[in-house]
Amino acid sequence: MSEASMVRSIPWFPLAGAMIGALTLPAGWLGDTLWGATARAALVVVAAGVITGGLHLDGLSDTFDGVMSWRPTERKLEIMKDSRIGAMGALALVAVLLLKVVFLGAAGSEWWRAALLAPVLGRWADCYGIFFFPAARGGGLGRTFNELVQRRDFVFA
Repeated sequence: MSEASMVRSIPWFPLAGAMIGALTLPAGWLGDTLWGATARAALVVVAAGVITGGLHLDGLSDTFDGVMSWRPTERKLEIMKDSRIGAMGALALVAVLLLKVVFLGAAGSEWWRAALLAPVLGRWADCYGIFFFPAARGGGLGRTFNELVQRRDFVFA
């Protein structure tokens, strides 16, 4: 896939989020029907992780391992590229997953709206970040997106 093709995908990120959210709903209904609100929330969170291949969870743990190392920027970036998870990354994962389950469990009968909307807003936030903030490193996909994204890509998203 060319770099230009990848950048053209940016406006579609929120739609991809809607599809991810929609795909988690059957797991939520199953959990709610069989075991109640907590199981519903846990199954939705697990389903979202499985659907995305854990990509964003991996990024979250890498980010916390790097940022919470309190090292110089170059060393932080090296830590973030390391495939192993550290203590801060593990703590961030546990905290975020628990909070997702707690908040989704507390959503009551409107849980499905939250399960559908959260991935949409998350992917829109990616679009916002790509458009308004520089890439952390000089190379990689983030740099490609930063250099080639246009205002229309962000507006359409």
